[in-house]
Formats: sequence, C-alpha cells, structure tokens
Amino acid sequence: MTQSMTAFARQEMQADWGDLSLELRSVNHRFLEISLRLPEELRSIEPLIRECIGKQLNRGKVDCNIRFQSSSAQPEKLELNRELASHLAQLSREVDSLLYDAAPVSSLELLKWPGVLQAAASDISEQLQSETVRLLDSALTELIETRLREGEQLQAAIEKRVVAMAEACAEVRQLLPQVKQHFRERLAERLTEIKTELDEGRVEQEIVLFAQKIDVDEELHRLDAHFITVPGYLGAASGFHPLILTAWGSDVLIDPKYNLIFRFLTKQALKRADLVVCMSSLMRDEIVKLGTSPSRIEICFLGVN
Repeated sequence: MTQSMTAFARQEMQADWGDLSLELRSVNHRFLEISLRLPEELRSIEPLIRECIGKQLNRGKVDCNIRFQSSSAQPEKLELNRELASHLAQLSREVDSLLYDAAPVSSLELLKWPGVLQAAASDISEQLQSETVRLLDSALTELIETRLREGEQLQAAIEKRVVAMAEACAEVRQLLPQVKQHFRERLAERLTEIKTELDEGRVEQEIVLFAQKIDVDEELHRLDAHFITVPGYLGAASGFHPLILTAWGSDVLIDPKYNLIFRFLTKQALKRADLVVCMSSLMRDEIVKLGTSPSRIEICFLGVN
C-alpha cells in the first residue's frame, strides 16, 4: 500500500513523578536517518530508542523529541556520603592544628561541599524509561497510520490524474480531424478572396505542411516516461503504446532492493514497456533480473555520441 513519507505523531502522559511527552516527525529521505533530542534522564536508553524506531520504519528522516518535567510534588531524597564527610572532617582538624586561632567549621558548611550530599537511588528512573518505550511504541503506531492515510490520498490523486490524462488524450484525438478540416476550409476561403491564379499543387503542399505541424497523433501514442519507479508506472497504467522507459540508476539499482512497493511498481512498469533505455551494462543486468527481456533493452552510454 502506498505510504506518505511525511507524518507527525505526539504522545504524552502525566504521573506523580512528572510529565513526559514524545513527538515524532518524518519527512522523505532515501535511507533511515534518526535524530534524537533526549533529556539527561534518558540518555542511557538512546540505543534502545533507535532500535525501536528502526524496527518499524525502513526509511525517512525521523526527528524524535522527548521532554520530561520532574514533578515538584515529589521531594528529592538525599543521602550522606559518610566516607567523604569523614575525610573532610579529618582534614579540617589537621588544618586547625596548624593555626593559632582556628575558626570552627559548622556541619552546614560541610554539607555544602560537592559530593557530600547525593540523590538517593529510586525506581523513578526505571519507571521513566519503561513509560518512554511505551509512548514511543504508541507514537510509532500513530505515525505509520498517518503515513497510510496520506498515502491513500496520494494514490487517489495520482489515479485521478492518470484518468484525466487519458480522457484529455481521447478528446484531442477526436478533435484532430475537425482541426485539419477547419484549416482546409479557412485556407480555401482566403484563397477565394485572392483574385489571382494559384498553383494547386503549391496549395496542397502548404496544407500538408500545416497538417504535419499540428499532428500530435504520434505524441499521443508514445509516452516517454523518465525514471521508472513512479512516472514509469503511471505511464504503464495509462495504457499508451509504444511506452519507452528511461532508467537513471537508483530506480533499478537501489529502490527495488530496499522497498517492496517500489519493486512492485518497477516490475509492473518494465513488464508493460515496449523499450527500456539505460546507461550501463550493470543497469541492463539488473533490469533483466526484474523480468525484462534483453531484446527490449537499449544501452545509451553517457558521454558517447
């Protein structure tokens, strides 16, 4: 099924220990590129977050932004680093013995020393990490559903344009005889206004030249579709023949290998093509692997006349 590469998803939750929100944005990209913005509390699970995204998304530029606000209702528990405090007290007594009139050191001043007070270990970190993974799974599901909805709209729009193109071509075919007849009649009227003898052969020659200039019958029957994957498939779906496709590189060398949808579109387009033009023997071999007969492939090397 056709999917759009542009999508957005947001998930959030509130708990006693704080507020957590997660946003995902994706745009088109040939490969999967993940950009993360995480709070310090979640730096340790960055590899896990990348792994979760990589399991559900194959390509696209994905921005993941996670915000966490700790709740002020949960007071931070502190623990005393007794080993450091004892060491500082011993050093203070040694300094006092060297001074003539030493000033006493209060316990509050000792507590201000970096590292004497430490945050107590709690299960909030584990809860935060597990809830982050849960929100990420929900956001990825929402993102994929958005891609599918937009992909259905894109597919409908493309199919609508293909139908409109076919209808327009059919209408032009019907008008071509009328256009030629109208020109012949207008030319005859002008000639009757001229009071002189004209070479009938010359007149017929002018009519033939004009008919050749306005003749688009060949263009209507020949749809030259460049870049096989999507334009080529649209050309094949239109039903026009002869259909000439041009392979440029990634449409046969990369896309069919890493995307099942592109592989299907490419094989369908090549199957209906009357002629496929590529630029190297390597591309020709890949096109043959996709099911095209070598007799319908022509190589046009770049830089060679």
